[in-house]
Amino acid sequence: MTIRVAAIEVSHWHALNDAAYLRHLIAMPDVNLVAVQDSDPDLVARRAAEVGSPATFTDHRKMLAATRPDFVLALGRHRQMAAIAHDLLDLGYPFLMEKPMGIDAIEVEAVAAKAARLGAFAAVPLAQRYAPFAIR
Repeated sequence: MTIRVAAIEVSHWHALNDAAYLRHLIAMPDVNLVAVQDSDPDLVARRAAEVGSPATFTDHRKMLAATRPDFVLALGRHRQMAAIAHDLLDLGYPFLMEKPMGIDAIEVEAVAAKAARLGAFAAVPLAQRYAPFAIR
């Protein structure tokens, strides 16, 4: 089964660098990157060209309505992330969101409470490279 993935706000550093989410997604045989979105139309066009030319959008809600992905990678500016998370939860999309999911504990707690109430899948990658259980 191929999983259809869409990515929000791909101007984020981790889209192609460091975590390089988009590069990893397109390398996975069972993943189809169906769309990428960013508020900057020129940037989203460049990002798409680097990862196989998926559909491009400047509005994440329009992207989700048009593509109906199975999973969403949500990046973005920190001040926007909680609102994006609420949109994804309200629309029923499982997602991974780069940290931080909000600009303060109040925003993050509201997202976590909604995800728990809805029984939704909402993940934040928190690498523990230096924790005792991770050191070999």
